[in-house]
Amino acid sequence: MAVQFQDYYKILGVARSASQEEIQKAYRKQAKQYHPDVNKEKGAEDKFKKASEAYEVLKNPDSRKKYDALGSNWKAGDNFKSPPGWQGVQFDFGDLRGGGGGAQSGFGGGFSSFFDSIFGSTPGQHRRSQAWQDEPPVAKPAETEMILSLSPWEAALGTTLEVTTLSGRVKLKIPPGSQSGTRMRLKGKGQITRNGPGDLFLNLQIKVPSKLTVKEKDLFESLSKESKFNPRK
Repeated sequence: MAVQFQDYYKILGVARSASQEEIQKAYRKQAKQYHPDVNKEKGAEDKFKKASEAYEVLKNPDSRKKYDALGSNWKAGDNFKSPPGWQGVQFDFGDLRGGGGGAQSGFGGGFSSFFDSIFGSTPGQHRRSQAWQDEPPVAKPAETEMILSLSPWEAALGTTLEVTTLSGRVKLKIPPGSQSGTRMRLKGKGQITRNGPGDLFLNLQIKVPSKLTVKEKDLFESLSKESKFNPRK
């Protein structure tokens, strides 16, 4: 039976000569972008499944070698029929196949007919995750901790800062009178795991200049004479 040829290299956006490290990097990028727990847009789940299938074949040197043996002349979408003798030659995709439940599981379905035509279809289910299998299983998204350093005047007067997070730069308002050890939470700006994006916690740390200019020294001396603040009370 003819099926549509899947260009796994094209799906991941890498050359056929790509190293295993390049393949893994490309896959992780797509997995984080299209994971259904993170991306609810139409078509994201299908892109995630295609990237997962491509990576599962290309990350394994044996299965990659077999896939490469098909040649580089095929184009994605071409009608493809598995060469004689290939049926029944199976690889152990233990990460993907589990007991019972049939192939329709995980994110709404198993791998493509093209995959099964090359590597064989075995009873079982395609599990929910490949991108995140090397991360510790957690019941909720992982939390990320960072230290945010402030000058004494930023902490005392308050300020607005641009903070770099795992998902980009965000503006953060520091309230007046902020103290060292204060923990500020940025929801959904932490590490992305199989359970979605976690929260980022910023631990405030007030730092003083190690060297002062003459003017700065005069200003601090004036402040020490004017202020009645005692940090030990």
